[in-house]
Amino acid sequence: MEGQKRISRRNLLRLSGVAAGGALLAACGSTPTPQVVEKVVTQQVEKVVTQLVAGTPQIIKETVAVEKVVTATPPPPAPKGKVELQLWSPGTEEEWGPVLKKWNDAHPDVQCRYVFTPGSSSVGTNPKFLAATLGGNPPDVFHHDGSSYSTSVVINAFLQIDDLAQKDSITSDLYWDRFWPKVVWDKKLWGLPFTADDRCLYWNKTMFEEAGISEPPKTLDELDVLAEKLTKGDRQSGYKVLGFIPWIGNWYLPGWGWLFGAKMWEENGQKSLLNAPEMVEALKYEAKYADKYGIEEVASFSKSIAGETTDPFTTSNMAMELNGNWMLGSFAKYAPDLKYGMATPPAPAGKESLTWVSGWCCGLPRGGKHVPEAWELLKYVCGEEGQTIYCNVVATLPTYKTAADAFLKSHPEQDLFVKLLATGPIEPVFPEWAQAWDLLIAAEQDVFYGRKTPEQALDDCNAKVQAAIDARLSGA
Repeated sequence: MEGQKRISRRNLLRLSGVAAGGALLAACGSTPTPQVVEKVVTQQVEKVVTQLVAGTPQIIKETVAVEKVVTATPPPPAPKGKVELQLWSPGTEEEWGPVLKKWNDAHPDVQCRYVFTPGSSSVGTNPKFLAATLGGNPPDVFHHDGSSYSTSVVINAFLQIDDLAQKDSITSDLYWDRFWPKVVWDKKLWGLPFTADDRCLYWNKTMFEEAGISEPPKTLDELDVLAEKLTKGDRQSGYKVLGFIPWIGNWYLPGWGWLFGAKMWEENGQKSLLNAPEMVEALKYEAKYADKYGIEEVASFSKSIAGETTDPFTTSNMAMELNGNWMLGSFAKYAPDLKYGMATPPAPAGKESLTWVSGWCCGLPRGGKHVPEAWELLKYVCGEEGQTIYCNVVATLPTYKTAADAFLKSHPEQDLFVKLLATGPIEPVFPEWAQAWDLLIAAEQDVFYGRKTPEQALDDCNAKVQAAIDARLSGA
């Protein structure tokens, strides 16, 4: 049903475009030729004549009307004014500034302005962007979390760009294989891949040395033991340092589900499996920490971290944390003296260690007023130079192959992430994943605070997501 709706709209737009395009070509060719205009004008002029006055010839002047053919060439059209594009992003101006400065310096007539557009959830839902775009006032380019890109596509927030990409030979071969599907829906192209990220276990080497520990944990059992040993404080007096907390960092219940071997959906995106037995085990594992260390006490600990960064590992208030490769940039900025190591995430007994993979995309919002110029900006941002500049600032990975090759040669600290990137599960591409993510995070809280059992929380979550999938498939 969704495909039929899109085809109907596209045919209508194509038919309208033929008529409009013909008129446009007739009215404004690529280089207008000045037209010579002829007209007849009547002028009053003085004429010198000889007349007889009292029998004597005399020279006198008289005014007479004379018709004259005049030719004129109209002045050339005024030079085209500057175009100002807007790139909206949940990222910071510090991250985007160097990229857009490079673009603006090279394109004096097509300038781009960054606009901060915060999201409302960890999966990238962005109400401000959707309200502006669906209301007919979109930005020219939008930087979108890949986790929910297809969600925005199916509600008509992005422009299909297959024709633009084909014209300029922009193909999947230019990008890492795992990230091109992020911008494809219904076999059509809706954007370009931007950056990639995955996660590892960070551990504080100073704390480990002081506790007489020589290496990071390899299993969850080892992680649990070290978490207790490295914790300073207790529930009654409060915590100064926590050894480890499963939900602090950037791992979340989906990450624990994958680590426990869960399959959360059918590959065709038509069946939700969020209440799979492995998901229940993963949530029980997290809840064990909430029970032991206290959900309210951990929340108070988190609120006590103040300063330029509130990440407790960066401030040396946590001994171990599962977090992403972008934290390397944060450590360099906020904690240059921090001594830390990186390791593959500890695994449950009998399971292989793995990470999980996500990334970001950029696209042209539907209804943009400067599509040709915005397309050039999109190609630049998601191309070799744009990605290289951005990733050098943010410490995340390019998805453009030549940019990634050069970036990794100068950033050997990212080697572990590249190794893990190839095999870890990647977030799925179906529109209900954004909803599923937010419901899974809510399920964690329901269990941590004792409002539901893990089984109840995940059954409820799964039922809501499956209902949304069924509604999409039925065309409702």
